[in-house]
Amino acid sequence: MSHEDPQQFLRGNRGKFDLDFREAIREIKSKAKEGSIDALIFGGQEGDEDYIESIKLLGKILEEELNFEPMVVTGPNMRSNEHDGGGPTKVYLDTQNRRLYIVRPTQTSEDNKAFLPSEIKYKE
Repeated sequence: MSHEDPQQFLRGNRGKFDLDFREAIREIKSKAKEGSIDALIFGGQEGDEDYIESIKLLGKILEEELNFEPMVVTGPNMRSNEHDGGGPTKVYLDTQNRRLYIVRPTQTSEDNKAFLPSEIKYKE
C-alpha cells in the first residue's frame, strides 16, 4: 500500500517517483508467487485538478509492470470536509485474507463507482 501526494509526483519529482515506484513493484514481484499480486487504486480529493492525471499515470505504470490494468475502486472522497458531515478515507489491509477495507463517509456522487484508468475521459 502506498499513499502518494499528486502534487509531489506529478511535478518536480515525477521522474524520481516513476523510477522508485517501478523499483518497488519489481521488488514485490521478485518475492511473490507469480499470479498472486493484485493492484488497486483508491482515493483522491474532491475537486483535485490532478486527479485524472495521477490516476492515468499510476494505471500506466502498474499495467506496464504487472501486465494488467488496475481497477480504481473508489473515486475521490466527495465528503472529506468534516464541517459538512464528512471525514477522511480510512483504509485497512488484511493481507492474510487478501481483503482491502475502505471506510469513508456516505458519498453522494454518481462518480464514485469502480472504473479502469483507461475509461477516464479528459474534459474538453
